[in-house]
Amino acid sequence: AGEQILIGRKRFIKNAVRYWKHYLCVISLPLAALLLFSHFIYPLRFIEIGTLYRIARFFMLFILVHWVISTKYIKAQKNVKVEKEAVSIEFYDALALIALYIMDILIVFISFHRAIGYFDLQNILGFFSEVVQYLQFLMLAYLVCAQYPDIRKRFSQDKELYVISPYPHPSAKIFGIVTSLFQSWYPPFFFILRAYTPKEYKIREFNYTYWYPRYYQKNKLVAITCTTANCPEAYTLAKRFKQIGSKVIMGGPHVTFLPQEALEYCDSVVIGEVEGVWDEVIRDYEAGRLKKQYKAEPLTNFYDRVHEELMTIEDWGAKFIIENVRGCKYRCDFCLVNPLNGTVIRKKPIDQVITLVRKIRHKTNKISFIDNNIFNDPSYAKALFKGLIPLHVKWNAFCSIDIGADPEALALAKQSGCNMLVIGYEISEHSAERKKGGKFKHAGHYLEYARNIKKAGIKADNAFLFGFDSDRFSGLFPLWKFCFKIRSGTTNLAIVTPFPGTPFYYNLLKEKRLENLNWRKYDALHVLFRPKQMDKKVLQFCFPFFRNFFYYFTSNPWLITIAAITLILIVF
Repeated sequence: AGEQILIGRKRFIKNAVRYWKHYLCVISLPLAALLLFSHFIYPLRFIEIGTLYRIARFFMLFILVHWVISTKYIKAQKNVKVEKEAVSIEFYDALALIALYIMDILIVFISFHRAIGYFDLQNILGFFSEVVQYLQFLMLAYLVCAQYPDIRKRFSQDKELYVISPYPHPSAKIFGIVTSLFQSWYPPFFFILRAYTPKEYKIREFNYTYWYPRYYQKNKLVAITCTTANCPEAYTLAKRFKQIGSKVIMGGPHVTFLPQEALEYCDSVVIGEVEGVWDEVIRDYEAGRLKKQYKAEPLTNFYDRVHEELMTIEDWGAKFIIENVRGCKYRCDFCLVNPLNGTVIRKKPIDQVITLVRKIRHKTNKISFIDNNIFNDPSYAKALFKGLIPLHVKWNAFCSIDIGADPEALALAKQSGCNMLVIGYEISEHSAERKKGGKFKHAGHYLEYARNIKKAGIKADNAFLFGFDSDRFSGLFPLWKFCFKIRSGTTNLAIVTPFPGTPFYYNLLKEKRLENLNWRKYDALHVLFRPKQMDKKVLQFCFPFFRNFFYYFTSNPWLITIAAITLILIVF
């Protein structure tokens, strides 16, 4: 129906002003009836008043849904008869609706029959009851709208672009529902295609979405981006859209390096950065002559049209799409940044960055820069920090550890509102990987730089990799001690992963040590190759324990450890 499920303050206020009378009327009916007949029902004790109220409220919600949809869509089409058709309820939809209904009843049962204990259980359960009620309303609204195909036709256009960022695991239906309500990440790919797609196209976005069969439509242009870990789900979506009669374009890191694999499921692939070829893709699509492959050369002015688009919109998601620099000054053999973006570091003019931040700060003072490394060019970074100081914003960014060697940069970053830096150490100060050079040449000063960052008043989330050829199980304890010393905000330990396109991947293929090509396992949590100095099965079995141990006992160690112990004591 053209609506956004995502919760937003402005939309909430607008709908509350329009429908508060409807809501109050419908919700008050079961309450008034219970108050009137409570002296007949309560003495029988065969059902609680709260339970009975929720039974009645469920049916009142159904009435409210009909009322709202009738007012907003059906009656709004004057002199047009809106046809209704019978639609069967899908099994999973019916199951979800029943589960929500049972959950609501259970919440009432627990609130009446469980002691409050150490927590204010009544208020907590009351909050979850309201969330369940909201989800019930959404499910009922979907089922009612499905009966009116004219509503969908009203919001359809001849030219439609479906933009999709799939979630890695199709079984994670709950995650898809939750992220559709409270999304905190907006893929940069979405804004890029908004900027480069002609305005006559209606764009529908699917970000980590729970998929209904009705989403598959024919005669659409479908753009799907994917990484290695979620490419199986992306291929499934592409195949379904292609079978039903839509044209499917795929891109992203995985497709860039394995285009022939992707072409088994889609019509065309984009190799490289989409900005360089999307105009051509649109022209060829409209002319009915899509090519199999579109190879894009990196654009020096990759930011121009996206910046213009961002300056025209009022969407909160803009705060996550501020990209200053593409590329990275380091050449790590396990990293995809340089194979994807090229070796030339491209920078957005600082005045454009400041203009965009000034526009956004009136809605939020929390900014996330999505550069691969905000400290790629120290001179550029310092100039950017100086420009941000008068704007009084708080910002986060990915950064290399060598910023800790530059006191001026740290001071300016703090003054400009730097709240947190995400730093990829990858190895400890004693790792044999130091001999590779590049970023690892700083390993001997890691502890010094980390302390400098902390003294500057900047928080740090730190990332480490394990599973290099020089790694042994005996090296885990020194790595843990190092993580404990730097006292990071969060410590993330991952398995070094050979992503297609990286030198690391091709070296393993050449040495015949790559043992797993199940792309869904390429999530930095699985051992995919044969380590030189460790047993693969033992490492895979023990890694979840190592990962959690590092997280709980080196991430803000005192707070998280105390919280974990307290939680265990409460549970047991």
